[in-house]
Amino acid sequence: MPVVVYSKQDPAGINIADHLKESGFEVTAAEERLLYYDGDPQTDFVVFASRHRSKSGKPTFTVHATGNYGAAEYGGMPAQLSLTSARMIKILLKQIARNVLEDYAVSLEVTHHGPTDLRMPSAFIEIGSSEVQWSDREAAAFIAECIQNGIREYQEGKYLNDDTIPCIAFGGTHYAPKFTRYMLETNHATSHICPKYAADILTEDLIHQMITKTVESVETALIDWKGLRKQQRDNIINMLEKKGVTIERI
Repeated sequence: MPVVVYSKQDPAGINIADHLKESGFEVTAAEERLLYYDGDPQTDFVVFASRHRSKSGKPTFTVHATGNYGAAEYGGMPAQLSLTSARMIKILLKQIARNVLEDYAVSLEVTHHGPTDLRMPSAFIEIGSSEVQWSDREAAAFIAECIQNGIREYQEGKYLNDDTIPCIAFGGTHYAPKFTRYMLETNHATSHICPKYAADILTEDLIHQMITKTVESVETALIDWKGLRKQQRDNIINMLEKKGVTIERI
């Protein structure tokens, strides 16, 4: 069964965990910030319940995989991606989008920060983007409910034996609006996303990690065509073709 982990240093995580515990759901507390988590829970998936911070302070719920395309400025190892699940990311995103609270945006984020070396797949689900939202009891209760429903769907095999297409994705901005809409409106499920700002440091090894560190079998890559420069696109397409991956332009 998936495990929910939060940090004792994270007010949003504590808020979400309190609601989970009130409903009888077991959670695991980490002393350190989740970016540096090095625990070893015996589970098939880790859901990190966390805060999200941005300068805009815009109320936002986010979901994303972890990993570093370049330097490890916020946990994990350089040029290392985490193990994750396209299916669980889609489940959590759809849970949030289904009944999202008024005034809150819903967004995937691209792959970023640590941890990167857990033995089990993981993903972050977050409340953002400032102290106001982190202490919002209604938002925390909503995310706690989304986590519980998402775990139930994951255990029941939702999006496992249907026509869902596991993907990796390239291009666009940090909040990946095009991939967010695409995942909500189609049968695609995206795991690792590499944004435009990291495209120049992509290597064949990193693309290999994007594929192999998705627990589902990945045979498709989505490219935000206008969200990359031509040279970036050409380089990525060349590396994907070497891997035999089908390319979809969106």
